[in-house]
Amino acid sequence: MGQLFLLSGNLRAVANTRCISVAGRNTTPLNRRTPLERFDTRLQQAHIRREDLFAQVRPQSERLILRARGNDREVSARLQRAYGLSLPLDPNTVSGVDAPVFWMGPGKWMIVNDCHETERFRERVKSVLHDVVCIVSDCSDVHTVIRVSGRNARALIARGCSLDLHPKHFAPGHCAQSLIARIPVLLHQIDDLPSFDLYVDTSFSVYFWHWLQDASSEYSTTTDARLALGDEQ
Repeated sequence: MGQLFLLSGNLRAVANTRCISVAGRNTTPLNRRTPLERFDTRLQQAHIRREDLFAQVRPQSERLILRARGNDREVSARLQRAYGLSLPLDPNTVSGVDAPVFWMGPGKWMIVNDCHETERFRERVKSVLHDVVCIVSDCSDVHTVIRVSGRNARALIARGCSLDLHPKHFAPGHCAQSLIARIPVLLHQIDDLPSFDLYVDTSFSVYFWHWLQDASSEYSTTTDARLALGDEQ
């Protein structure tokens, strides 16, 4: 039967491009889509454009959660030597840009895998940590990623978030797990524009997109604005 993982207290089926065996027979491979795309197939290019503000649903990426019991520095050193994979050791920090690795807690990281061979990559990580008590699980479908950028991005996020997002306290390379509009979100600042990637719990992504539309309505709409979720262009 299809493989199931217990993540964040919820039982989620891993729906990716691998064939899932059912009753000894292989089904057609599943194509990964965001919940927003499932809601409306026209949302593959969904975006919100306002004055000094832009929001867009990011393509789904493959992600792994690594939990390891032991010395974090030793775990990081092993993966660095084997694959050049640098695990951030400071709380609420991110290493890497194109394939970031997030510090999620003591002995816990989220790895964005850009090689598109999640199963093989997972086995390689486990082999390097063969004598370490660890779990490497596929969490690719746990989040929908929305990028919010522009000079008004910080102010927009602050409307629903209690974190201090002042540049002196939250800068590129920082991440934090918090609530935005009462929704669990992993927040990652990408650059000084500023740009933020918001990893939204998949169950609430459509609601969160609606909140972004409403919260951004105070900013002037540019002439080429195109709102998603069925709004007319």
